[in-house]
Amino acid sequence: MFSVITKYHKGRHSLFLYNSEIFYAFTQDILRSLNYKDNIKEFMKSIKRNDVIISLVSGSYLKSEACMYEMYELTKDDNYKSKLIFIILNKSDKSSFKKNIPSLDDLVADVYSANRFDYMQFWKNESEEYKERWENLKDNSDTAGGLQREITTVGRIISSTDKFIEMLNQSLGTNFSQMKKDNFKELKSLIDAQYDKKNLG
Repeated sequence: MFSVITKYHKGRHSLFLYNSEIFYAFTQDILRSLNYKDNIKEFMKSIKRNDVIISLVSGSYLKSEACMYEMYELTKDDNYKSKLIFIILNKSDKSSFKKNIPSLDDLVADVYSANRFDYMQFWKNESEEYKERWENLKDNSDTAGGLQREITTVGRIISSTDKFIEMLNQSLGTNFSQMKKDNFKELKSLIDAQYDKKNLG
């Protein structure tokens, strides 16, 4: 089976994904892939088993623990760059939202300037906050255990986020509006190439 998965930070926003145009009939997303009471962390670990991962990179995506933990799992695959198709959202993509238009900080993934280091600072701050909470609650074994797991998770995110953001910075990306304007031609071509590689190569 050839599988394509779409990853984006949903938050409270409703983004036009144009599924029928971009992702064909075999596209999966988290709502169809994750069932009630399934283990979310195990689901996130499964991301690297997909043949194509389409990532809509927004500012909120780069600050989402779930999204960035999945990226940590994906980057453990030596061939992750060949599977990953990324669309870097910018100001022009505001028109793609039906309602609850996000703030620019939530929408724009500022990976092409020195501001990209702010995302690393964000995760460093998250780590320090969890460690401070652990110091205050370490005598409570149940709570401390959960906090220790969060500290480990954020540590893993930090270890992969720098590599991921630098990869985006050094790559020529495109935004969603431009993809739509081009009728997703390049995106379809990349998916077809991966399909042929798996099924014909």
